[in-house]
Amino acid sequence: MLIACYLAFVPLNKGRSLAQLPLSAELVLSGGTTLGIAALVVVAIRPTLAAAPTAPARPAVPAGVARRAGGLALVGVIELVAVDIASVVSIELANGYGKTGAISHLQLRHASAQLGSRVLAVSIVVSAFPVLSAR
Repeated sequence: MLIACYLAFVPLNKGRSLAQLPLSAELVLSGGTTLGIAALVVVAIRPTLAAAPTAPARPAVPAGVARRAGGLALVGVIELVAVDIASVVSIELANGYGKTGAISHLQLRHASAQLGSRVLAVSIVVSAFPVLSAR
């Protein structure tokens, strides 16, 4: 579905820039992408329904575990919000003050800078935090 959408987009766009994108090409690209995602959802409906949960409606959580898990989840949500805010500010600064292509350079540098944090620091923190918080 998605490949067909891209193949139909090319002759409609005729090599124009995104600023000059015709409405028909935009609709083919956006509609085809949406239909591709819808197809993925439809394919997953039957197996999901077949694997109906057999667990009780309210699973038992040992005392104290829910509070710690909730704290970990809250930290994760705060981190995601902070990263999203930083991304929005960075994109705005790169688009407003950088040369053409500044956002691509920003994304590459940001990914390179975050690699150490994602691979090493987050792994250590996630594995050590439950043990340290129990003490």
